[in-house]
Amino acid sequence: MANLERIFDMIYHMDIEQEQITGRYNNNDSISRFIKDLMYDILSKEDKRYYIFDSETDDVSTNVSQLFEQIKNNGQNGSPLNQNMLENVFNAIANRALQKHMDAQKKHSMIHIQEGSLIQSLFEYESELYFLITKVEHENFLDSDTFMESEGVPFNKKTRSLKSCLIKFEDGIADIIVTDSNPTIAAYWYRDFLELKELNTDGKNTQQAFMAFHRVLKTNVLKHSEADYTQLHNSMLGYFRNRQSFSITGLVGDILEEYTPENPEKINTQTIIRKFQEVMDKGKFDTSFTIDKSVIKNKMKKTYKISEKVEIRISGHIKDLKDKIFAEKDAEGNRFIKMKVEDEEKYNETYRSFKFN
Repeated sequence: MANLERIFDMIYHMDIEQEQITGRYNNNDSISRFIKDLMYDILSKEDKRYYIFDSETDDVSTNVSQLFEQIKNNGQNGSPLNQNMLENVFNAIANRALQKHMDAQKKHSMIHIQEGSLIQSLFEYESELYFLITKVEHENFLDSDTFMESEGVPFNKKTRSLKSCLIKFEDGIADIIVTDSNPTIAAYWYRDFLELKELNTDGKNTQQAFMAFHRVLKTNVLKHSEADYTQLHNSMLGYFRNRQSFSITGLVGDILEEYTPENPEKINTQTIIRKFQEVMDKGKFDTSFTIDKSVIKNKMKKTYKISEKVEIRISGHIKDLKDKIFAEKDAEGNRFIKMKVEDEEKYNETYRSFKFN
C-alpha cells in the first residue's frame, strides 16, 4: 500500500431509531488498519462516479471549504491545526448525516435504512490531501469468547456495505468521488446529505461509454475477425439494453470473461479486457452510472449488406445470435446466410413468402 498519513479522524455511531449520533477518537492499531484499508479500497475502486457541489453555500460545501482553507493557511505559516475547528466541522457534518438519514427513513417507511458507523478522516495519500466521509453498515456476529450475538463494523471488505465520498484538495476542491456498494448510489446519500450533483449526466455517460467501447471492438477485433466482432458487438448491445446501471466489472463480465473466440489464433480476450480497462482509465465518463437507453437507441441498429439488392437489418441485441443467424457454404461452394424464424405466427407471412418448391 502506498504511503498514507492520517491527519485527523473521528468515528461516529449513528442510531437512526433513537435519533442520536455519538463520535469519538480511537487510535488503536485495529482502527488505524481498518481506516487505511478503507481509504485504499475507495481510491482503487473501479466503479465510482464524479460529482460537484450543487452550491458553494450549502452546508457540507461550506464546512469542507472551511476545513481545507485552514489547512492551506496552516501550511503557509507552519502553525498547528486548530483541533476545535476540526471537531466542529466533523460534528456539523455528522449531525447533518443523522438528520438526512432520519428524513430518508420517514420518507421511505417501507424500506429499512440500516444503522452504521460514520467515519470521517482527513489524510495525505501520495503527498496529496483528501477528506473522506463514509458510512459502514453494521453487521451481527457471534462473539468468540461469550458466544453472544453482538453488532459491529465488518472488517472484511468483501462483505461490508458502505457508502463513501472522497474529496481531493489541490488549490481548491479538485475531485469529488462517490461510491456505493449497491448497484445504484442512494439519492439520500449524495443529494440530500452531501448536496452533490453529477458532474456528467447519465445520458452523456451512456453515450460516451458506448462509443468508446464500440471503438475498442472496431479497432481491436473487427480488423482481425469479423465473426468475433459480430458476437462481441451483439453482447455489448445486450449489456446496454438489459442492464439498468453501468460498471466496468459488469461490462467485462457480461461480454468477455466467458467468451470463447471464433478465431482464437487472432483474438485474445485478455488483450481486449486490458483495452477496455485503458478506456476506463482515460475516458471522459464515470465508471458507474445509470444507463440512459434513449441516447443510444439509434446506435442499436446495424445493417449487413448481402448483395446489391438485399440487406439484413438488426435493430438490437439478439440472444444466442450464432444459433439464429449464421453463414454456410454448400458442396458446390455457394454461400448462404440462414436465419431461424423465432415466432411462426407473427412472421408466418415472411416465411411463406420465401418458401419455394
